[in-house]
Amino acid sequence: MRRKIILIMAVFLIIQSGLALAVLRFDGEDKSSLDMVKVNELMYSCVEAWPRLQQGITDNMPLSDYEYALLDREGRLIYARDGQEKLSLQEAIRRRDTVIDLYDGSEQLGKLVLVNDLVLQAGRQQGRVLAVLGAGTVLFILAGICYVLCLEKTVFGPFKRLKVFAVRVAEGNLDIPLTMDRDNAFGAFTESFDLMRAELKKAREQERRASQSKKELVAKLSHDIKTPIASIKAVAEVMAVGAEREKEKQQLGIIEAKADQINALISNLFHATLEELQELEVKPAVQDGRSIRELLIQADYLKRAQLGDIPECLAVFDALRLQQVFDNLFENSYKYAGTPIQVTAETGQGYLSIVCRDYGPGVPEKEFPLIFEKFYRGSNTAGKDGAGLGLYISHYLMEKMGGSLVCKNLEDGFLAEVKVKL
Repeated sequence: MRRKIILIMAVFLIIQSGLALAVLRFDGEDKSSLDMVKVNELMYSCVEAWPRLQQGITDNMPLSDYEYALLDREGRLIYARDGQEKLSLQEAIRRRDTVIDLYDGSEQLGKLVLVNDLVLQAGRQQGRVLAVLGAGTVLFILAGICYVLCLEKTVFGPFKRLKVFAVRVAEGNLDIPLTMDRDNAFGAFTESFDLMRAELKKAREQERRASQSKKELVAKLSHDIKTPIASIKAVAEVMAVGAEREKEKQQLGIIEAKADQINALISNLFHATLEELQELEVKPAVQDGRSIRELLIQADYLKRAQLGDIPECLAVFDALRLQQVFDNLFENSYKYAGTPIQVTAETGQGYLSIVCRDYGPGVPEKEFPLIFEKFYRGSNTAGKDGAGLGLYISHYLMEKMGGSLVCKNLEDGFLAEVKVKL
């Protein structure tokens, strides 16, 4: 990076030096020679105007291509034009101006001072050089800004999107596609990453189906095994009632106890899947509540949400898990409502309440009590992929963070309220 900066500065200095030399070359021709015809004309005109000058009349003074001044015999300035009001004989000699005595016949009237054009030329050259260098600097800065903006759009922007995309994939969110820009060189690159996401999602879906099949097999075997176990226990109980010898009663009691033990083990096996979510690690910590707005912006990948301001507060939450909650809510709204999402936030009763509402059909009332059940999918999910875990996981994560998730059907939409503990 340092080498690139040095190279850019070197190119800038070379360009500026070239511009300055070009100005000096085209403006550097020798203008110091005097046109004696014009000088003589100016001398005669000044002699004719001298009586008026002695009366203090400076109107209608001779015009000339040269900048000049008139001094009396004592060297005092009596007339000057073009910014030479402070000229003196000593200053004219120091600057090597051309000094000509003026005579009216044999009488010396004063002196005509022709300002050395090299001095003025140097000033003009310096002004032009500074103007050109300034213009070159402005153009260089504008070109640099355009270059940086171009890099931001074609290089840095796609890499930032890839970074956010990689974080989502690492968090396990494979539903949000990566936006592809086919107008730059990274179009095919980002398309490859999105294909990877699609393949990962497909593999995860296959894994979920395999896992679901295993769970169904476990449930079926558990049911099938429970039936003969119940029969064995019932027969043992009947035989224990009719048994006369103590030894038989003890043996039948052992059979009953083992049947109960097997039944308990099968029940544990049947309900083992409900314990899988306990492996999700939640680490809530005190953080600035306003940082939640960034989580909402990241969840709104289709840019349909109207995000309000987050009140200034300190809240207790795990940013990674809260991001999962918002991702699930926004994904469900995009999938089943397809309308803009309005997000508002306020504090009260010890919680930061973040309300996300859409304007879709909502959830059928008879199915509403089941929305937080694991693996439950409503009647409106036909043709849409999913596992029925989004709201279940979100509800579980909010409880682990000391908050809650509340959902409501509205007359014109659906509302999800995320309560984060203050």
